[in-house]
Amino acid sequence: MGEIKTNAWPFPHGKQWEEDLKRQLTKYFKDKEKPVLARQPYIIKKRFDSDWHENVILERVWQYIEEQKKQRHEKNLSFALHRWIHHGLSSQAFLFNLLGPLVVDKQWHIFDEILHQTNIQLSTNITNAKFEIEDREVFNENTGQPTSIDLCLYVGDEEIFIECKFTEKGFGGCSVFTQGDCDGTNPANDFNRCYLHHIGRCYWKLMKKHGLLSKQVRRDSQCPFSTLYQLYRLILFALEKNGHFLLIYDERNPSFLVEKDNIRRGLFNQVYELLPANIKNKCHALSVQSIHSVLQRHPELDWTNELKEKYFGWM
Repeated sequence: MGEIKTNAWPFPHGKQWEEDLKRQLTKYFKDKEKPVLARQPYIIKKRFDSDWHENVILERVWQYIEEQKKQRHEKNLSFALHRWIHHGLSSQAFLFNLLGPLVVDKQWHIFDEILHQTNIQLSTNITNAKFEIEDREVFNENTGQPTSIDLCLYVGDEEIFIECKFTEKGFGGCSVFTQGDCDGTNPANDFNRCYLHHIGRCYWKLMKKHGLLSKQVRRDSQCPFSTLYQLYRLILFALEKNGHFLLIYDERNPSFLVEKDNIRRGLFNQVYELLPANIKNKCHALSVQSIHSVLQRHPELDWTNELKEKYFGWM
């Protein structure tokens, strides 16, 4: 009996590219003589104090981040430096390296070029940008870590709220569900069945306000927040601020958005397809590869070669 032939799976496998990237980072850190963990040489040895700086390519970028942290602290505000900022695969460190230099050097015209690849209709040019934006009042998040935005771009009176995903396998889910204190039953038709609504969070009220409670969302047996809690919060945050939401993702990672043979898949697309048309116009996605191609068109950005060496050298 002959071997049965099957068509190759058309979508990338996340595990393989992540292992390749770890090897790339290991080589990069070794060449740069960075202090790393012996058994995981793609991770900077320590997070605390200043060791995480070793994961940021340009000194002026990490100095800018430290200054922002200091200024926020003086105003009794927080700057959410991620727990794994020292990890070579950190999406926060990746964003600092990818777009941080443009923010520090105020090269807003290059941001305009990057955003031109989306269907965001800008009323004017970018005028400012800030990392790690929070506002507890949006969802009445009066305790704990509030919803945090990786990067906010300011366009006149408008704002573009950016979330960067790198090697992650998903958006953050609801901790009440993951800790076993909720069975994940969908409360879309009865908000009182949600613990977060019970303690005063406004997530479900804003889902209703902005028309995200479609027939399919109401019909599903599982709560959409159980596994997609972070994405819904980010979209709602942008809508409540009358802004745009933009996901930055890596094409090598199939988790968030992947397109092949006219088929579009991924967690972002799963939610996007459920949104009303007017809300879809406010939600966008852009690959890091598209951003990188814009950066490479600017020879004055002398740091892009090292960016490629660190993250894209094996492509």
